[in-house]
Amino acid sequence: MAEHTSNNSSMCSNNEEQPVLACTNEPEPKPVAANSLDDSSTCSKNEEKPVLACKSDEVSSNLVLESLIGMVIESWRFVKSYHSMAIKLPTNDQTKHLNKLRYFQRQLNIQLAKSNISIVSCEGQVYQEGMAVSAINLDEFSHEDTLIVDQVIEPIIMGSNGLLHTGIVTLKKQEGK
Repeated sequence: MAEHTSNNSSMCSNNEEQPVLACTNEPEPKPVAANSLDDSSTCSKNEEKPVLACKSDEVSSNLVLESLIGMVIESWRFVKSYHSMAIKLPTNDQTKHLNKLRYFQRQLNIQLAKSNISIVSCEGQVYQEGMAVSAINLDEFSHEDTLIVDQVIEPIIMGSNGLLHTGIVTLKKQEGK
């Protein structure tokens, strides 16, 4: 069966502006369940539900995971900023806002745990080669210096299969050494 593409559709590419359909010599594309595809399948649109099925589901999952990681990083940044703002408030307002922040953090962690994802912060820890971080100011120190993670710019994000995102940090010399 020969396959071709037309101006209105393309093979296995996800275009958000238009649904993607596979053109074949058949009169109409057959609905295909996303979980029933094999490697020889082409993209199809299920007419009953607006779900696109494509053999590039792995690419799509990676995009979803990248988006989730981005949202986790931005949520983490929001928590840090909100905390900085909340501790500057008068005591009665501070308590209310910090409680809201703790609730948000708890809910975020619950939802991440459902996907076996966790946020790891190494702020204040001794820096060691091999840590899952990129130290942006490492070249300012000698190898003999004992270094501490001073500030976390982006957290480490771990999944059930290991590292999902390498953290970004700044370092400082450990005082007294």
